[in-house]
Amino acid sequence: MEQWNGLMRKEWIQWKWQLILAGGMVLIALLTLPPVVGTLTKDHEIVFEMTMVLSFMLMAVGIIIPLLTFTTMFNREMKLPDLWLHSTASSYKLICVKFLMAAFIGLGALLLPAVIVAIRFAMTEFREVTFDELAFFGTTAIIFFFCVSLMFMAIGFFFIVIDRLLKPFLSSFSIIATGLLFVLSARVYGEVTSSSFYERFFHAGKVNLLAMKNTNLQIGEGSSLFMDLDIYVGDILFDAVLTVILFFLAIKLFEKKVRI
Repeated sequence: MEQWNGLMRKEWIQWKWQLILAGGMVLIALLTLPPVVGTLTKDHEIVFEMTMVLSFMLMAVGIIIPLLTFTTMFNREMKLPDLWLHSTASSYKLICVKFLMAAFIGLGALLLPAVIVAIRFAMTEFREVTFDELAFFGTTAIIFFFCVSLMFMAIGFFFIVIDRLLKPFLSSFSIIATGLLFVLSARVYGEVTSSSFYERFFHAGKVNLLAMKNTNLQIGEGSSLFMDLDIYVGDILFDAVLTVILFFLAIKLFEKKVRI
């Protein structure tokens, strides 16, 4: 545990000022830009709506933040592999620490816009949604975006390792080969998930999120945020298992073929 905490502390020290600066810029932009636009257009009703739209856009972009963060961390360490890999920590621990740190950063990138929307909601009288709607759909979006971001990060790490494995043989062309393998893998994934076998055994367990909501929440079909929120437990389990397999397979390949 002490070694784990030390590795996490190292990552935090390297990233804290960048995170504080980025968070401050997002905070200032979302709190000042909508009111300025509202004043210039003399339409104060647009302030909350604009804050909500900008925040949702930032949250959508936040899907790739963990992947970009993890890639930056990993590539920075691989510039001096002897120093990084000289650690007595296992490859699993070295990689998982960076994965966890990147996940926390991605979660922060999702929560900050959500908090600002909640603050703006409390400050304005011009709004067409209830707090119940905002909380329900906001929470759903955060959970969805966060899960997808973790999947992207794990898959991205797998192909980063593949690129490292191909580089000794293909040199600078390894990135092209890796890209082609990614496209081929995406095609195979699409073929599998659209097959009758998948539909029969995995595309099952339909759950409607709206049906699971608290009956006291003021959300109905007339809501401007109303949408079909059907999910399938089978799809989630399939993607989750596939993601975990690729992540640990990538660590295994890194341990055996890259960390030499």
